[in-house]
Amino acid sequence: MAALENQTLVNVTATLFFIGFGIKSAIFPLYFWLPASYHAPPPAVSAIFAGLLTKVGIYAILRVFTLIFVPDDFMRELISWVAIFTIITGGLGAVTQNNLREIFSYLIICHIGFMIAGLGFYSEVAFIGVIFYLIHDIIVKTNLYLVAGLVYKIKGTFNIKRLGGFYKSYPKLSLLMAIPLFSLVGVPPLSGFWAKIFLIEGGFALEQYFSVLTIILGSLITLIIIAKIWTEVFWKESIELPKREYIKYFHELKPTKQYAVVVPIVFLSAVSLFIGLGAEYIIQVSQHIAGNLTDTSYYIEAVLGPQTPSSP
Repeated sequence: MAALENQTLVNVTATLFFIGFGIKSAIFPLYFWLPASYHAPPPAVSAIFAGLLTKVGIYAILRVFTLIFVPDDFMRELISWVAIFTIITGGLGAVTQNNLREIFSYLIICHIGFMIAGLGFYSEVAFIGVIFYLIHDIIVKTNLYLVAGLVYKIKGTFNIKRLGGFYKSYPKLSLLMAIPLFSLVGVPPLSGFWAKIFLIEGGFALEQYFSVLTIILGSLITLIIIAKIWTEVFWKESIELPKREYIKYFHELKPTKQYAVVVPIVFLSAVSLFIGLGAEYIIQVSQHIAGNLTDTSYYIEAVLGPQTPSSP
């Protein structure tokens, strides 16, 4: 692609690929489908979607824009501005919501912007941050939807304005839920912190100060949202809600089924803690992958075989 004379046509083609995979990834302004759909299925289904669906799009963008369409200055500028607007609109969208799953849907969009920003920086350090954030985001977003499902099982609603008293009634479960919530913010030394450090370092190295400021702003908005959730759901006084006959509440389940609901949250929270406290191991993996993204010769040779110069 780099050898083609008509680079304008290459950029147009690259932009079309970016739009196609961008819809899958839910980037600005193509994210309209995500908040309209993720709150509809059962929480377990939403959890799988939240963890994997948009990340497939990010994987495709990383592959295509490091292997085939290596971005020039125009494409990097385009990708960076898309990332900025994705972070801002996703974060502001989450601020306006009161439904737990809709809040998390907009936060998915916001944090997809972090990964797109790393692609816009297009350096090995930034790619380390993207890969680390990808691993972190898959675990945390899956867990948050399971947490929302557990809250619904206990209280019978996803509306944070109608919740409250959770910490008083379920202190151990509340502390368990705090792990994915504060990992999402990036409170050190939890998993989200380390990925953002690499992204910010990559932005500073290229003097992309506005993008770095947007990443910090997105993190601040996330902190405000999680503080709002914590206050409304866990700290404020409990609100008595009418019992809904079609819900089989958590306390009505057999102990084995209660464990079945809680154990996945415990497992994913433990993985989040490992990613944060054992960040050294994730960084090593991310460095290896980032090296292969910046130098694709190994991948090309593995797929196409040893390349020999063509004869005249």
